[in-house]
Amino acid sequence: MAPWAIAALASTIAVLVSACDQHELTEPMVLGGRVVQPEVLNRGREKYVMYCRQCHGDQGDGRGPAAIGLRPVARDFTQGLFKFAAVPAGELPHDADLVRIVRSGLHGTAMLPWDVPDENLDAIIQYIKTFSPRWATGRPGTRISPTPDPFRNRPEAGIARGFNVYHGLAECWSCHAAYGTRSEIFEAYRVMRGAGSADFRDDMYNPVLKDSQYRVNILPPEFLRDPVRSVRNAPAQCWVCHRDEGWGWVERNLRHHELEDYYRIIASGIGGTAMPAWRDSLPEEDIWAMAYYVRSLASMRDTPRAEQLRQRLATQPAFQAPTPPAPAPAPAPAGDTAAPAPDAADGGAPSAEAPDGGAPAAEAPAPSPAAADDAGTAPAPAAEGAGAGDAG
Repeated sequence: MAPWAIAALASTIAVLVSACDQHELTEPMVLGGRVVQPEVLNRGREKYVMYCRQCHGDQGDGRGPAAIGLRPVARDFTQGLFKFAAVPAGELPHDADLVRIVRSGLHGTAMLPWDVPDENLDAIIQYIKTFSPRWATGRPGTRISPTPDPFRNRPEAGIARGFNVYHGLAECWSCHAAYGTRSEIFEAYRVMRGAGSADFRDDMYNPVLKDSQYRVNILPPEFLRDPVRSVRNAPAQCWVCHRDEGWGWVERNLRHHELEDYYRIIASGIGGTAMPAWRDSLPEEDIWAMAYYVRSLASMRDTPRAEQLRQRLATQPAFQAPTPPAPAPAPAPAGDTAAPAPDAADGGAPSAEAPDGGAPAAEAPAPSPAAADDAGTAPAPAAEGAGAGDAG
């Protein structure tokens, strides 16, 4: 027998021995507040060995025979922690969250989309819950569902506000990369907080390695380069199963989830990582705005526009904080008489009054942004409500 055939047979026997080595369950279990019958759990164990054991391991600890070479590592179900659920970060997911992850896979990981029959998939999910005691005592967290999209008919306004929220309010670039010049970020602070800030971190155009509860440190995605794990949008993910139907199938059936997935990630956070849940910290409008802005960055991934943005940030002029306006003069003490303004005829400044005693002459208009551009000065970041196009 050929060596490869012997190896395949040995692997199959090992799987069968592993499956048979488990004792049959004979009693129902309460898992996540649901009573699960033993026949469901036994079927789930059988299908788990078939589909999941290789990476997630016999004990569900993420240490299966194929796990040694996986980066990121396979999920450790014994922790009862899940990254991509539509619940506040760290809370137990709903079954629908786990179905979505299995059906859609996770970009940039070994977790591919799995076409498991519904009955078997539900059994697998219930069996996975037996690995962690959290499921025996806890229930799924409060579901976070998208609210009405305020930028549905004006996406450019969402992108523009999202730039300001990302850089000037939520300070996402303290972990992720920044995507504006220092002058633009200073202005984003001014728009969102009333005062600019020049407290820029070193290497602000790259993400920062962060601690996690998953045995490894995690580098947050750089949106011009890295896929966002649980957003259902990329052909690399969908093409595995739907190459025959083509990109049109993906556009019709999966692409419409993209924006609400960005909303879900921002509102819910990512359990076990430094990514917080923003649902209770930001207005809904700002969560949607960040979803639009991050999607605009992700849409530039691996395109010339991404390189153009990086080049603009790398060649920006040295930052100089704008000079704050001079304070208004203090009022004269009571009883003092202000000196009369010098008359133009005496060589002083001309009077603000019109020669005939009418209304004062109008001030000269401020130069328009277009005029500033013609003079060689870079335009300021888009004000609230203005369109930001592709954000760079």
